[in-house]
Amino acid sequence: MIKNILVFGSVLTDDFNINSDVDIAILSDEKLKLNDILSLELFFEEILNRPIDIVDLNSTTLDMFIKINILNTGKVLYTSDNNKSLEELIDKLEW
Repeated sequence: MIKNILVFGSVLTDDFNINSDVDIAILSDEKLKLNDILSLELFFEEILNRPIDIVDLNSTTLDMFIKINILNTGKVLYTSDNNKSLEELIDKLEW
């Protein structure tokens, strides 16, 4: 189940333009399957009519510094648990 959806990257800056993609981070109960990521990208591409790049915050291959950057600069679009899952992820990443 998806817990949080965040938007991050150029869409939040003055650098965003007609050629920019939209970067979306998803936090769910477990790591997303590739099929799920592709389906979500297609879903958002149809709605927003522009390329979408989805990042799974549960991915073990996603660099920790990228996760921290997303959590620091991203904007929450959706939460199913009042951001509790995001707070737990932030606690895990603190060193």
